[in-house]
Amino acid sequence: MANSTDQQLDHLVSLLPSSEIICPSSNLYVDETSTWAAQKNLNPSLVVQPSSTQSLSKIVAYLATTHLDFAIRGSGYGSASAKSVLISMKSFNDFHFDRESEVLTVGAGMLWREYYDKMEDVAPDYHVIAARTPALSLGGSILSSGFSWLARQYGNTSDPSNFLDAECILPSGRTLWASEEPDLLWALRGGGGSFCIVMKFKLRAYPCSQTLWAGPIIIPRRQLSLVAKGIEAMQSRAERGELAPQVSMDLYVVRKEQAAHMGATEDLLIVQAFDALGEEHGRSTEGFKWALEIPDAVEMTKVTNLKGQQVTALKGAFKTHWQPLTVGKLTANNILNTVKWFDRVGSAGTTIPSSVQLVFECLCTRDSSSGVDASAWPRPKGMMNTIICGAGCSATEGTADELETARSLCLEMPGMVLSAEQSKNGVRTAANAVEEYHDLKGVFADHLPKLLDLKRKYDPRNKLKGPISLSHAV
Repeated sequence: MANSTDQQLDHLVSLLPSSEIICPSSNLYVDETSTWAAQKNLNPSLVVQPSSTQSLSKIVAYLATTHLDFAIRGSGYGSASAKSVLISMKSFNDFHFDRESEVLTVGAGMLWREYYDKMEDVAPDYHVIAARTPALSLGGSILSSGFSWLARQYGNTSDPSNFLDAECILPSGRTLWASEEPDLLWALRGGGGSFCIVMKFKLRAYPCSQTLWAGPIIIPRRQLSLVAKGIEAMQSRAERGELAPQVSMDLYVVRKEQAAHMGATEDLLIVQAFDALGEEHGRSTEGFKWALEIPDAVEMTKVTNLKGQQVTALKGAFKTHWQPLTVGKLTANNILNTVKWFDRVGSAGTTIPSSVQLVFECLCTRDSSSGVDASAWPRPKGMMNTIICGAGCSATEGTADELETARSLCLEMPGMVLSAEQSKNGVRTAANAVEEYHDLKGVFADHLPKLLDLKRKYDPRNKLKGPISLSHAV
């Protein structure tokens, strides 16, 4: 067995055809290795793009016996990287919809954008619980819980009712369907890619309207109090069961400098409305009439289908840290306090202000119909929202001190945003943007010990990257 890094890389190359190898000298290398958070790009020595199950199995089985650092990458929207080998899953793009059983079998390396295009051709009147962001790959988003415009109606993509099975390769190279080992399937439902490599999923599909009403309502930042009150009122209606489950929304807070391409002269609030019951309902008091009537609101909604927009322009532009909070009812004070945090980042100076990101994913989920213990990620009971905050610095001009300041700003965010009542059981973090500074007990709660046991069983050498690592075991 080769011992040095170079010898092990040479041996790996010898196992593969040249068509599956991307070297640093290739004109494909930059696109295949770039990460959303620039500081997480480890500039791998090699990218491999296996074209078959057999090839992937051979690669994984070999890498698991070496000291080479490797990672699995879907679309690259996230920040998967490695020092030695990056395994691209792009070739795993199977797609088959069985209308009779209403089950989609789909490759883990496919982008949600590609899924939307294919589903529109094959069965436009059906959809799985597809990601809100089409630039994501299926694998990463499903394994980290899977939020969707349809999640408030049907649950998250990772819920047992929606995520039916997965074809996997274990670090040993063995191929299996996860349902053959139910604990493995349980771990994949929100536990991330810490246990095996998923090649394809079986997902439940549901009838879906082609005439839903959606799009941005752009509102000046000076109307923040009206927006906060409007969202709080929607939350109260949802708690009482008076808001249709087909209604959802995002709220983006955008600095005027970040919206210069839109001609912005002041900071903006963007209400991304979604109503699967159609335009009449969306415009009514049962939907978003409150937002449409805010002074100086600019409406850009339309009757459309579930396909969304791309958001890849900022990829690699910043060194970024994340803070993803889960929230039950989102109050006006939560919104106002989070915007105060946003302003605090915006006043930090140097290159930090240009990096700040703030998204409220409002009414983005519901309790799982299978119960909190049915999936690896036990999203808090009554959770309806996430607050996604990002802070960092310029990828090219930012300093290590600036990045550390951004990290500190992310760490202080929950204390600024959550009330004492909301924090009394501890801060809970969403599973889709976990950073190394997050306490995994705040993510996986009582499920963490079982997840660590399964990590020992399926990946005893701790080779696979993901939220669950044996370094967390005590």
